[in-house]
Amino acid sequence: MVNPGCYTGMRLKFMHQQLAEYNKKKTDVDRQAFVLMTIRLFLKHFPVSLGEDEPSEEHLSSIDDSVVEPEAPLPDEGTEEYRKAWEEQLDRAKKEKKRGEQIRRWLKAHHKQQPMGTAHFFWAQENKEAVRALKKEDVEEEVEKPKKKKKGKKEKKEAEKETEEGVESEDESTTKKKSNGVLTSYQALCKSEFEKLDPSEQKEWKELGELNLAHKSEMYTAITKGQTMYGQSGEFAQPVLDVIAELTRGSLRRQNTWTQWHAFW
Repeated sequence: MVNPGCYTGMRLKFMHQQLAEYNKKKTDVDRQAFVLMTIRLFLKHFPVSLGEDEPSEEHLSSIDDSVVEPEAPLPDEGTEEYRKAWEEQLDRAKKEKKRGEQIRRWLKAHHKQQPMGTAHFFWAQENKEAVRALKKEDVEEEVEKPKKKKKGKKEKKEAEKETEEGVESEDESTTKKKSNGVLTSYQALCKSEFEKLDPSEQKEWKELGELNLAHKSEMYTAITKGQTMYGQSGEFAQPVLDVIAELTRGSLRRQNTWTQWHAFW
């Protein structure tokens, strides 16, 4: 379960940046490799020793993401310093493992959940009338195709038959290419119009897009949590049903527990 409160401030901003890149990955292998890199970078920027505090600007500016820092050497074995250092290392490893699993779940749960997460798409979503007008202009600029000559009844029937046969044998990949072409054209239109805005406006839309994504992420988490609780309610209901069965001398059987629980309430 993704904890909606596990990322705030700079951590949430970092995760949204990583999510945008994660959504671009095409294969499971690429996604798994990216998750491992994200965990490494997250722990580097936000070490578990910070707790939930924000890192300082000095700490962030001193980080080199391309360098993998080695573990600090332990003191001489058998000493009190060695024991303390070993326990601290174990405690840190447990916390880092927990954070890594949390990052993995968060990315997986939010993967392509918000297709309008990027700024130019969010701008297009909030300015639908402007986008429609632009699309209409593009259509009007196209060369008008000549009208086809009307066919007789016999020719019309033959044409319909040929069309039906053609539809049945049409290659699915051709249909996908057409739909992808429409989507690509829409994306290009949104991006080109967004880039015409002033830098300050672009920045504002980016911030609004991030807030919108964060809000939808929290909504998704709440829904998922509610579904899980609903699915587990039968486990909590069973002891109550057992007591009722005893009081009614078995008239309320333990079969179909889920149906009985909801019928009872």
